[in-house]
Amino acid sequence: DDDDDDDDGGGQSVVGTAGADFEALLSATQSAFMKLYAILPIALLIAWIAGGVAYGMQYEGWSLTVSVYFAMTALTTAGLEAADVDPHHDTFTNWFIAFYVMFGVGIFGSTMGWVAGKLFEHYARLGMREKVHKRLAKEDLEFASLLLANTNKNNRRFGYGEFLEFMLVRLSLADISTLHDLRHRFDELDKKNRGHITIEDIQAELEFERFDLEKDGVIKMVEFVTICGKLGIGQDNTERLAIFNRIDLGGKGEINRKAFSTWYFKLVFPLQ
Repeated sequence: DDDDDDDDGGGQSVVGTAGADFEALLSATQSAFMKLYAILPIALLIAWIAGGVAYGMQYEGWSLTVSVYFAMTALTTAGLEAADVDPHHDTFTNWFIAFYVMFGVGIFGSTMGWVAGKLFEHYARLGMREKVHKRLAKEDLEFASLLLANTNKNNRRFGYGEFLEFMLVRLSLADISTLHDLRHRFDELDKKNRGHITIEDIQAELEFERFDLEKDGVIKMVEFVTICGKLGIGQDNTERLAIFNRIDLGGKGEINRKAFSTWYFKLVFPLQ
């Protein structure tokens, strides 16, 4: 029996080690593919230019300089200058240049766009970092006071949320109107006015969007009955209408976000 236990333990150890090795291999493979994807545009362009150079040297018998000239001008001028290398082209040369230019110009353009995008992202991050660490000025103090006044706070303290709003405006990533919209959206999710939202709040919001078929911010009776029928809530439409009327306390024939959230929490989390 002891031998059997040892064998089982050894087997589990081998399986565990194999699983860990597989995860490490998978992670390394994913990392390698990400690095390959990062250099793929440039590598493809270099390979395409090398193909043009090889064609010039092997098939046409040109020198390295002339072959490089052919490859570069074929891509950068869409073939307008490539034909000047030798006006006496045979059929193969004409077809080769046609396909070489047709695909090469696209490769060249997309690669240059990719490089420009990477450079823009790099310098944008550097510029943003400089703005974050930029020294505060007098106008920053004035805006901070205005921001605290708009939050209806009686103290002069900044929490992380207020500081984040302050920096968003300071970095020109948002304005006062956008901040008001963000706060309004937060208040919509914070149905119980707790000053924070939970995963359950977000889940309730997702369900509200599912029920709100017309996307007008309220759930009408037909929408409620339709979705409840699909979800199997209530035995029949009569019971679903009764549920709707219990939620629609104002009798307006529609359910707002707060009323729906209250009902949803009782339905999904009855003990909370």
